[in-house]
Amino acid sequence: DLGTTITSVDWSAEGNYIVTGGNGPATNYDEVTILNYDEGSVDLISTESANYGNFVYAVAWNPDDETLAVSGYGPTDGSNIKLFNFRHPIVEENVGARMEFGETVRTSAWSKDGSLFAIAGVDENLDTVLQLYAFDGSKLTLTYEIDWIPQVVNSMDWSHNGNYLAFTVDQGSAQVAYVY
Repeated sequence: DLGTTITSVDWSAEGNYIVTGGNGPATNYDEVTILNYDEGSVDLISTESANYGNFVYAVAWNPDDETLAVSGYGPTDGSNIKLFNFRHPIVEENVGARMEFGETVRTSAWSKDGSLFAIAGVDENLDTVLQLYAFDGSKLTLTYEIDWIPQVVNSMDWSHNGNYLAFTVDQGSAQVAYVY
């Protein structure tokens, strides 16, 4: 049982783990679950879980296979963005890497080499914002912010060379894709 709602899923770079994020079905359930995937088996084995708070919108596995970014709303400690270290099979929060974002982080993506991280959501003024961070292996540093986005960013992904970020925006009657 992975909860009442699953909003995000991501594969590890090696392809032997899956992380899910969402909402637990009741108290004492964690919002982040790591599953072991074995090609020779039909079963996914839950290896570890982590508490986030109320609701996880996005989980993103860094290509280093050791860092998980988890974001959403209503975290237990007020930090919308959390990094977790995954040391097969133990997952521990990197408390020094907690970051405030505002109201809600809706989506996130690591660059293909893991050196850049993008997040989008709603800030404390209820404006849609997309932020780009540099990652040094242990912490995120804000490098750029795009604040002209008219509506909610639904999804994003980096180009394979890491030079471009594509994202989709819900503009009411139209769904629009941008490349930045």
